[in-house]
Amino acid sequence: MWKRDNQIPFLPGLNTYCGFYLNELLRHFIPVDEPYPDVFINYLICLQQLKSSEQIEAALRLFEIQLLQATGYGLQLVCDYLTQLPIQSSASYQYDIEQGATINDKGQVQGATLIAMQQGSYQNARQLNEAKLLMRQVIDFYLQGKLLKSRMLITKLIEKQTCKSN
Repeated sequence: MWKRDNQIPFLPGLNTYCGFYLNELLRHFIPVDEPYPDVFINYLICLQQLKSSEQIEAALRLFEIQLLQATGYGLQLVCDYLTQLPIQSSASYQYDIEQGATINDKGQVQGATLIAMQQGSYQNARQLNEAKLLMRQVIDFYLQGKLLKSRMLITKLIEKQTCKSN
């Protein structure tokens, strides 16, 4: 378990802003004075991963999914909501935030990505990118128009770094 003197790890570089993002999610999804011990354990684990891992995107997606699950907004990632058939890794899916995934040839997310999100284990950059886009849509839906300042800050920092390297 965590010791009091090392609960909040120092985050290097851009990862600091990812920590701000986590804080902002907590502020929006966790009611004041409500105990969510599992969420805060997951938060500390995610901060530790941001400190020591290069798999930032995977750590953020796992935290987002766990946070939504704990607060009653869990994603349906197991089966097609219309057919009740298991998600097929080779199929494309359209994702309805309130109902779940349904197979659709023009869907934006691959079944393999939904399975990776369910298992918390991503195999490639495509899965991470699809999961990021889906989670952004889901979080934005539940924020009901509220903007995350940390997202805007991270975008500006990345743009600034890109300009410097060009």
